[in-house]
Amino acid sequence: MRSFVFVGILFYILGSQGVMSIPFPTGAVRTECRDRYFWVWLDKSALGQSSWSYSVFNELGQRISLTDYIATQCGFTHGVDLYGNPEIRISFLACSVRNMFDQDFSLRLQVEVTSLDNITTVYEVSMNCLLDAPWSPREIVCEENYMEVSVQRAVPGIASEALNEDWMAVWPVAQGAMNQVWQVAFHFQNGATENMTATHAYSLGYGFNTTATRVLFRTPYNTQQTEVAMAQGLELRVARATIFYKQAWMILIVNTAVACPVSGEPL
Repeated sequence: MRSFVFVGILFYILGSQGVMSIPFPTGAVRTECRDRYFWVWLDKSALGQSSWSYSVFNELGQRISLTDYIATQCGFTHGVDLYGNPEIRISFLACSVRNMFDQDFSLRLQVEVTSLDNITTVYEVSMNCLLDAPWSPREIVCEENYMEVSVQRAVPGIASEALNEDWMAVWPVAQGAMNQVWQVAFHFQNGATENMTATHAYSLGYGFNTTATRVLFRTPYNTQQTEVAMAQGLELRVARATIFYKQAWMILIVNTAVACPVSGEPL
């Protein structure tokens, strides 16, 4: 378990003229740095009948409300644990996470708790996590609301193995693609391929990013480009995606296919 730097708790009443200084009850919030994600836990007994929501601050200090759509696209998951306590999980590679060379990750959240008499109290949670195990060349995350795959993007030596069928299918498209525009090709079980720019795919709810060392692809489970497949009696959601980028003298093609059980661990 990685340690966190601090959890700052800021209270204020929305629309009021003053700032509340009442401390958060001891044990009402817990944070941990877990394997590739931030974890925030709230004690349901401290919340009582209050409702809650959360948002994130981007690098410009702007607050972004995390709707279900944005959370899925950006790598945020919220729900309750087995005992009904609210919890939030955030991928290290999520939107608005400050990422230092894929080794040091910082996050600033805001949790809003609204009581039955419509008074909202706001808590600010800041975390910092260090990577405690090296990245694998390819890593898959199967969350409740999204699938995420990140692939090492360091240029390797010349490969001796043959290109797989997805790469072969996208190669003619990549050759004729626009320069300096990230694009994605979705491959289907019937042999069809659907090509689009990353910008268009983003408008459909997909998430893309490049970091210091990795290429990231994130998808909801139920899109027109995801399919159902069976493996050893287990139903999987599959998104066979190839991301590519062309410059005048180079074409970078990254296999970002991902498969996750409908419930369970990654394939």
